[in-house]
Amino acid sequence: MAKRIGNDRNNYLNGTGADDLMKGLGGDDVLLGNAGDDRIYGGDGVDELDGGKGNDRLFGDAGNDIMLVSSGDDMIDGGSGVNVLNLRNANRGITVSLDDHSVSFSDSIGTGTTQFKNIAILQGGSFDDVLTGDSKRNMLRGSYGDDTLSGGDGNDYVFGGDGQEVLTGGNGKDGFLFGAAVNAENFDQVTDFTAGDDWLAFDNLIFEDLKAEAGATKRVYVEIVTRNIDADQFQAGEGHVAETADVRIIYD
Repeated sequence: MAKRIGNDRNNYLNGTGADDLMKGLGGDDVLLGNAGDDRIYGGDGVDELDGGKGNDRLFGDAGNDIMLVSSGDDMIDGGSGVNVLNLRNANRGITVSLDDHSVSFSDSIGTGTTQFKNIAILQGGSFDDVLTGDSKRNMLRGSYGDDTLSGGDGNDYVFGGDGQEVLTGGNGKDGFLFGAAVNAENFDQVTDFTAGDDWLAFDNLIFEDLKAEAGATKRVYVEIVTRNIDADQFQAGEGHVAETADVRIIYD
């Protein structure tokens, strides 16, 4: 078994075509197993682990890590921290639930089933994914496809991506976040917004007309049938309430 061992710096480690043992140690590392049945350990830091082809074992260890799903019958353990299961390698839409701790997967190399644990964030790929949370606080992020995201129980964060997403918070006080520039092909649908519990947030780099001046006291009205959402439930960027006298967001 070949060894690829990092250090306390930010390392980029590439595996061989055989079975590898890879350890990032300290730093924010990128570890790519390539072919073979690999064992990959992120160590400390914010690491990205991708087993590649083969039946791999991925361990995020400490830190908030990104764990990529790839072909083969893999096992992923995010470890401590708030860890991401990322589907960007997929060559089709993927259905995954955090309650199942398992996902069937295919990419340009092959297919497989990945078992996973210690994951709090699901990140979609380029196709139409179905992502579902569990009873804990989760974050679901759409990407380039037309995704269906459902938070389940818990107070969840649900991000619309670049496609036409269907967003469901589920039980709990959920946040719906939007960071893609709006066009005719990427309108998102929120299925279960509850005024007084749930909230909306918009990236103020994209939705500049909703950006507030520091210390402003204006009010935005978001109409949901006949009810208004208070300004503190409607946010545009970190630390600011969405405030402008000229913009209305209308919900039917």
